[in-house]
Amino acid sequence: MVSLVDFAARPARYRPGPQRHSNGDRRVLVAPRLRCVRVSVAAEAQTYVRDPELQAALDDLFADTVKQGRKRVPREAIQGHIDRIAELGRRLDLNRVHPAWNDGKFQELITTNTTGVSEDSVCSLQRLTFGLVRPGDLPVQLLAGNQIKGPLSGLGGSSANGYALRNQFRILKNGVLGLMTVEASYDTDGNEPSRLGVTFNAFNISPASPDPESLALWREALGEANPGMDEQGVIAIAFPKPPRAALNYILMEPDLQLSLGGSGDFLAVQRLQE
Repeated sequence: MVSLVDFAARPARYRPGPQRHSNGDRRVLVAPRLRCVRVSVAAEAQTYVRDPELQAALDDLFADTVKQGRKRVPREAIQGHIDRIAELGRRLDLNRVHPAWNDGKFQELITTNTTGVSEDSVCSLQRLTFGLVRPGDLPVQLLAGNQIKGPLSGLGGSSANGYALRNQFRILKNGVLGLMTVEASYDTDGNEPSRLGVTFNAFNISPASPDPESLALWREALGEANPGMDEQGVIAIAFPKPPRAALNYILMEPDLQLSLGGSGDFLAVQRLQE
């Protein structure tokens, strides 16, 4: 997965059927703004028609997952679907990073990342934050989130190949909601057209709401163990040695993207229309 755990999201509604588209070292991150990535997507999408066999394969995958309210599943449970779609992606030349379809804002549909994460998306704070925020054994539950790729600002400057993750989570100890914002950038390689490399630079976590009650609960759970927390409850981390990850696409369409991570975990995301 290309995230500190993965980018969790509410199960999205899958719409079956043929789709036709004619202050010092501390870095406080702010919500990124996506610029000028929708025009080319809309233009190219107008000419895209999904292959009927691919449509059937996707229908079967989603019937066994999203339609049953299952988002995080063991890979072996859907391996047959993955293999079938990967073969179709190769045959249809859709198993590559398509520049006009790559960028945008996406929400997660399905993941097979269950290493250290339960199927109901509960993990430790250590698992979520690379062990850089304490207490590491604090249980948290991943909630809504999204992935943003493309020209971004607000992440310590701007990047044409920006990659940002925004994840909401709940601290189970007291129920307070938190927000994690991850700053990264992506790169492509002409010799490996299916691969999108990602370099993580920094992240922060903060209360999801600025109200006094949420801030008090947030400080109660994390303040003592994290003396670098600021007045708004923000804990900001810049990686001294930025970690790398990769997405290897088995299918990229204008609005649906399926990939495998470096460890083989499967990820399906859907474009959010803005």
